[in-house]
Amino acid sequence: PREWVRTINVDMRGAGEAGARAYLDRTSGLSTHGEVFARSFLEAQDSSASGHIARHMRYVLEEGLIPGGILSDSSTILDAGCGPATMARFLSLPIYGVDLNPWMIEKAREVAPELTANICEGSVSALDKWWTDKFRLTTCSMVLDWTERGSRKDSERVRALNELIRVTHPQGLVWLTFNYKSMNNKLFKAWVTALREAGCDISNLSGMVVPTTMRGDRKPKFAFWSIMFSPNGQDIRLNDPSSFLFLFETERTKFKRARQNKPKARSDFDEVQHERFVVIDPFDKYNEREDTAAVRQTLLKELTRWNQKGGESRIPIDLRVANLFGGEWRILDQLRRRGLISFQR
Repeated sequence: PREWVRTINVDMRGAGEAGARAYLDRTSGLSTHGEVFARSFLEAQDSSASGHIARHMRYVLEEGLIPGGILSDSSTILDAGCGPATMARFLSLPIYGVDLNPWMIEKAREVAPELTANICEGSVSALDKWWTDKFRLTTCSMVLDWTERGSRKDSERVRALNELIRVTHPQGLVWLTFNYKSMNNKLFKAWVTALREAGCDISNLSGMVVPTTMRGDRKPKFAFWSIMFSPNGQDIRLNDPSSFLFLFETERTKFKRARQNKPKARSDFDEVQHERFVVIDPFDKYNEREDTAAVRQTLLKELTRWNQKGGESRIPIDLRVANLFGGEWRILDQLRRRGLISFQR
């Protein structure tokens, strides 16, 4: 299953949504590529990049943003490019989701019918027109590298980014993740710089993310890139696709040559399920944040944003979130005294 997933992901990089649909519709024996991909993806997910990233996202949401009052309503979360209802299943919540591959939706309804009421087939570059400003969190995990770069005049990738921003509340969060081999430090910085210059506020959860068990490894066996940002109340319109490149687009010849070689056995194919992570800031290689610290910082920033710019006061938070702060729980009491939050059991 992993080899099928790897092969299709490699074939679809930069192909565009139309190219992806055509590829997924092709037959492979008695099945289509889309069916085989959905089945293989679900089977391999727990010990693959998708599962590792989903567990990191689950930790951030379940330990921070959900009990912290930012995402108290599951209907304000969208998983764009959801696969087999990935985040809905990992969170056990009926959040919204769209995916280009109809067989992914079918698989999701087979394994978790109670969580798929808000899951549908759809395109990230053309989301529902009624969803403007609907979601407080929009996630898009390892999806944008399938989009076509295009030109400044017509770029599917830029359209997708603008759509993700459009459906997100002006004070909400967009969370993008990418396979480690899709980027390097230079390209990551280009993405973040372009978003900052457009007016977005970048979260502390952005950077290269590695499992805590691989912290300090020069070449970790598994890692991924994370970019979380808020439109910050601004009318964001991105235009230039040259700011949003992937490594395979800048090293096309090397990439094609690499595909001709037989894949080597990799230890990251072991049945391991990474749970906890460290976020490394490429702008400052000495700045490493444990996931707990990064979630705590992000939650405090979002509570302040929603209070000052979103007009919300006394945001109800669950006392469980005190676990996130440990000995620094007095910070929450200060926020309560200032009228930003209220405690609920």
